[in-house]
Parts: sequence; structure tokens; C-alpha cells
Amino acid sequence: MLHLLAPVLAFFTTQTLCQMSANKAGYPQQNAHTPHISEVSKSVIVVSGQTAVLPCSVDYLGVYKVVWVSGKKTLTFEDRRIVSDERISLERPYVKEWNLHIRKVEPSDSGKYQCQINTDPIQVRNVTLVVHEPPRIIEQLSSPPTVSVREWETVELVCNVTGIPTPRVSWYRVSSGLMDGDDAGAKKLIGNEGEVLVIHNVSRYCDDKYECLAFNNVDPVATREIRVHVEFPPEVRLPNRKLGQTKGKSTILECEITAYPQILSVWKRNGKELQRGMNHVIEVYNEGNKVILSLRIQSVQDEDFGEYECYAHNLLGDDSEKMLLHETPKPEPKTSTTTTIKPTWQQNVDQRHGHHHSNNGENQIRGVGLDGAEPTKSLHYQKGDKEGSRVSSQRQTGDQARGYETSKKSHDNHNQMGAESKSSISDDIRNNNGCDLVTPSTVFIVLPITVLFQTFGCR
Repeated sequence: MLHLLAPVLAFFTTQTLCQMSANKAGYPQQNAHTPHISEVSKSVIVVSGQTAVLPCSVDYLGVYKVVWVSGKKTLTFEDRRIVSDERISLERPYVKEWNLHIRKVEPSDSGKYQCQINTDPIQVRNVTLVVHEPPRIIEQLSSPPTVSVREWETVELVCNVTGIPTPRVSWYRVSSGLMDGDDAGAKKLIGNEGEVLVIHNVSRYCDDKYECLAFNNVDPVATREIRVHVEFPPEVRLPNRKLGQTKGKSTILECEITAYPQILSVWKRNGKELQRGMNHVIEVYNEGNKVILSLRIQSVQDEDFGEYECYAHNLLGDDSEKMLLHETPKPEPKTSTTTTIKPTWQQNVDQRHGHHHSNNGENQIRGVGLDGAEPTKSLHYQKGDKEGSRVSSQRQTGDQARGYETSKKSHDNHNQMGAESKSSISDDIRNNNGCDLVTPSTVFIVLPITVLFQTFGCR
């Protein structure tokens, strides 16, 4: 260290002797080009870990020297570093600039620095270095990530922070989305600024996530999330206290259990816990502190009717509610009604020729009843002997393939129709634009569930 300081001491000693000799000889101490330090920034602010640049610009330096000093410690002499700290260097991007660089600056580097020229008197410019630090949460002095508290007690949440300047701490409640009307992840500002959040008379509705946020205008911000679990005894709720079902059908019994912690939740019958089996399926749906306990009875029998108990227990207490499953009678089947509609073209033929058919059902279309009887279908005309026979044969084959029957008696009756009737029927066919005549007859059968629609016709 002495060999580094020797040039500096020699510099100031020589400079002092030269000035004394000049004064004795009557020479002026300064002239128009006396060196001087240009105006520099009085304060430099930098974030911890970055490089701090302390400026110093000198005009007309001449034979004089520039040094950087911090307190009583000389840092640089001309462009050479005097101290052992390798983070410090003197940089000269231009001739008149003598800038002090401090790399990877730390909060301990904050303070006053001086740029000096060995004139008489010595010229000095002060530069204050301010090192900022982003906020940081000290885990060892803060609340753990998970905190448990019993209902109606008081809980304190702590976020111990550090940073330069001193950070401000705000508290937020982060919704878990389990409460009605709350969106999961939504934040709500609560309480006042400070490192400690106190919640008095904690209820089960305070069970949620809480977040502290530290900010001092230096990025990045610091956050910490604390999960608060509120311990409380079980509370059992039943959507329905009575439930009816028909014998042989399946049914589901449900109950809602809110508790923390969730330890035991069961369905009971006659004081005994129900187990999963062939006829009983038990399922649990977790929704945070709420549990949906479901009991599915696959096929309700006589022994299944009666009282059921939903029971829950934890270290703080227990609770139960009872539900009644009763039998409901089977609904009686409704009677059916058969409606027969006569084809329109047949009505026209009857009106022209005065033919009146009997109501014996031979020339009418009958629907399917509850007894399962199939409908019968009659042919209403023929186009000549050969053609009519072919039509009858083809229709009979097609109808039999579709499960219908063709009445031979009705067929013979229509063969006795006169030439005038045949001519009238042919006119009806032509009136249908030469297309095959289709005579739809709609049969509506009133059943408890379905309505049948049947269409019969001749081609």
C-alpha cells in the first residue's frame, strides 16, 4: 500500500513547492486557462447489482492531477486504481472526463464521493451515491405458507420486508371461488398498510388465501401467499328431509357437510354405518371445506324404506341429520283410444256412386291396440283383371312382408264394382298428376308415453 501512496505524496509535495516558488518570483497563481471541474450531477441513484457511474468532467487540466476520494480513502489517482476493490475503475470515454465506475454496486457503497484537482486551493466536486434495493420478504421472520386457527380466535399474519427505500406493504384476500358470487383468483384489498394483518373473531367464512404485496417503486415487487384454515366442528345439511320412490327403482340420498378438518362422514341405517355393496353405492365430492356425501340405492326394496342418518365427526365435535325414504305407489296405466279415418278418395267414390259400406271393419283400417293385435289392410280397387291380379298379388306379398294381412273378402267385393266405378277411380288417379295414388290414414293411439303414426296406401 505504501508504494501506491508514494506517487500521490510526491505529487502533492512537488505541486506545493512549485506554487511556493512561483509566488516568490511574483508569478500569478492562476491564468485564464486554470483547470476547473464542470458542473456534475450531485446525486446518482442506481439499483443494487447494477453499475454506478459517478461523473467528473475537467476543463483545462494541464499539468494538474485528478483523484477520487471516499471519506478518508483515496480510490483512484489519475487513471489508476489505488484501492484493492476490483469493482472500482476509472473510465475516460472522452479526454476531459474522469468517471468513477463501481460495478455490482451494493447498499454499503452508498455515500458521498469527491472528485478533486490538486490546484490551490484544491477544487472539489461532491457526488452522492444512492443504492436502491427492490423489496424482499424475509421468510424466517414471516408467517408460514399455511396457518390454522380455531373459529372465533384471533390470528396475526406477518410479512417482514426489507428494501431501499422502505417498502409499503398491502394486504389482499384472494378468493378461492368456493363462496357464492366469488370468482376464483379475484383479489380484494383489505385492512391498512403494514407488515402485520390482524383478524379478530375469525369465522369459517374467513377461511381463504391472503397475500401481502411489498412495493417501493423498485421492480420487481415482492409477494407472499398465506393460506388460512379455520377449524370448526361439522355442520350437516339435507336438501330434502323426505324422499319418495317406487319399489324397484333407483334413488339417490345426498347431504352436505361443512367442516375443517374433514375426518369422518358416513351414512347410517338403524345406527350402523352403511358400506358400499351391490345395492349401495357411496360417493364423496369434495368442494373445499364442503363435502357432498351421496348414497345411491340401485333398486329400492321393502327393507330399504325407512330412516337414514348422515353423520359427520372431527376433533371439534360432530353433527347429524336424518332423512326419511318412503314408498310411493306405482302410477296406473292410462286407457288407449283408437281413431279410424276413412281415406279421402274412398269418400269421394262413395259420394258419387252412393256406395255405403258396412261398419263391420272389413273395409276400414284398424290401429294397434294395447293387446298387441296387428292392423289389417284391405285393397280398395283394381285396374282390370290381369293388372288387378298383379297389383293384388304384389300388394299382398309386400304387405305380408311388412307384417300386414290383405283381406280376401274385401278384395272380392271390390271386384264386383262396375265399369263406371273403375272409370271414376281412374279419374281420381289422373287428378293426382299421374303419380301413384297414396292414401294416408293416420291412426293416433293415446298411450302414456308414445303416439303411433301409421300410413297405409296403395301404389
